[in-house]
Amino acid sequence: MFTRPQPIGTFNLPWGPNRKFGVDGHYYTSLNRSSLPLNLPSDTPMPQTPSPTQMRSRLWAADRFPYLAFSLQDPFVGQWARFTVPSDPIDDQHGWHLPRDKAKEWKNFEHLIRASAECMSNKLQERFPEFNGLWHEPAKPGLYGYFTTYPTMAEACQAIADSVDAFIVYAAYISFLIALCRYYEASSPRSVRELFQVSNSKIHPEWLRELAESPIAQFGPESRRVGSIVNVKSCNLAPFMMEKACVPIWLYWGLPPFSFGKRNPA
Repeated sequence: MFTRPQPIGTFNLPWGPNRKFGVDGHYYTSLNRSSLPLNLPSDTPMPQTPSPTQMRSRLWAADRFPYLAFSLQDPFVGQWARFTVPSDPIDDQHGWHLPRDKAKEWKNFEHLIRASAECMSNKLQERFPEFNGLWHEPAKPGLYGYFTTYPTMAEACQAIADSVDAFIVYAAYISFLIALCRYYEASSPRSVRELFQVSNSKIHPEWLRELAESPIAQFGPESRRVGSIVNVKSCNLAPFMMEKACVPIWLYWGLPPFSFGKRNPA
């Protein structure tokens, strides 16, 4: 049963075959990847209030943000393709800003994805009270200023870039919620449409169709997700991610000698 974060040694995981990696004497293993990420980053603490760009580039697991591992390597698919080409800001008598039609399109899309996330999150917390408080919902993209006018082009471009990253983080959050809803129990609904209250006017059926067909809702071995490096001393959702959602996971064991009993990587 899913519980609050705890050392990985308490989980009953299929520990073989493990692929083992050593970097500067440090030990890593993986059950579902044959190589380590390129340019392996060091594990640094997450800021208390990380920016969308910091969240999007995060590779080490962070208890407050388990959904970051669900980020797609190519996030610009389906309706998310509206963010593939950076929208240059325009200048008028009010200042620099995203073109109004584009800003309105983004705002409407934000309402749609937030309503979708709220619907799934409410269902999960109602059905599984133990989920309450286990993660922080990402900040809404609108907080990063894509709907705002700025005195300089540079400020407007920065706000647009931050907002795009915020949308990408929200896509990972939606993917994470879908995976939890779909795989936590065998009796859970399996189609995306069944995950939502279709009568809710905020969630358009066409969006549900596109979402169901997109990589955001696909969790097979072929899915291309960023994944996460998980310290075995402070594991959160690694078993669920590996076994159910096929998210790339690398377990970090530190420097030998190890003290995890039968769960060590040897």
